[in-house]
Amino acid sequence: MANRRMINSGVWCDEKFLTFDDVTRLVWFGIITTADDQGRLQDNPLLIKAQLFPADRKSASLISKSLDRLTDAGMITRYEKDGKSLVQIVNWWEHQSPAWASESDYPAPDNWIDRVKVHAKGGGIQKLNWELDGGYVESELPDTQALCSDYVAPTLPDTQSIEKVKYEVKRSNTTTSAPNVFSVYENSIAVLNPHMAEVLKSAVEDYTEEWVIESIKEAVENNKRNWRYCESILKRWQVDGFKVDTRKKRNGNGKKPKEPDLGGYEVDRTSEVILVDDGEVWDGDVQF
Repeated sequence: MANRRMINSGVWCDEKFLTFDDVTRLVWFGIITTADDQGRLQDNPLLIKAQLFPADRKSASLISKSLDRLTDAGMITRYEKDGKSLVQIVNWWEHQSPAWASESDYPAPDNWIDRVKVHAKGGGIQKLNWELDGGYVESELPDTQALCSDYVAPTLPDTQSIEKVKYEVKRSNTTTSAPNVFSVYENSIAVLNPHMAEVLKSAVEDYTEEWVIESIKEAVENNKRNWRYCESILKRWQVDGFKVDTRKKRNGNGKKPKEPDLGGYEVDRTSEVILVDDGEVWDGDVQF
């Protein structure tokens, strides 16, 4: 579960919010921070009191009244499902924009769409309804939802099974497909974040997708799991040629060996005869 939540600054000018007492306002902020990635939590006033007011003398009944006020204002739904008392924050997906969202441990209220994006076991990304808005389906909103006149409901998909998807990156008027780069990076180096996604997209445009993937593989082979090392590999290939390791072509002093003076004879580079000239090693065969 994410430990950061978005709270719209406009709440301080919201007419409904201004009518709340101080405890109800704190309960509202508190449940936003303690809800799971789907905006859901247990409807247990005693537990909420312990989480939000551990050092204050607030009664569970006072917390329950605050939840009732939030329900009447259309900000939360209190419901029973599978023998559990639960709370759903109504406009959760209108204000939260996480990069990742786990499935909830609690069942959703009727006609609610969850949005899920997680790392799949064995690699890759799994998504559920990620391209949708999430939240209540408009035709079956609870009565309190009528207070939210600007709500736009998504359309339910044909299937809600989690499936692997490919990333599609759009850049200006061109489209760069880079599912492999993102997947290889996440499986080999670190979790992909928005900044790193932009870096990888730029690298694909500068060096091609194949080069970027191969640089990541080489970094892993050398136990250097960081992008800076990958970038140094790409820059080296840009100068010396793709997958050319100039370090293997140099002497101990870091300089390339000079070709020996063969007196005008031609060198056949297909053989494996080694000639030695003043301590320098040269691959080749003299043709007489």
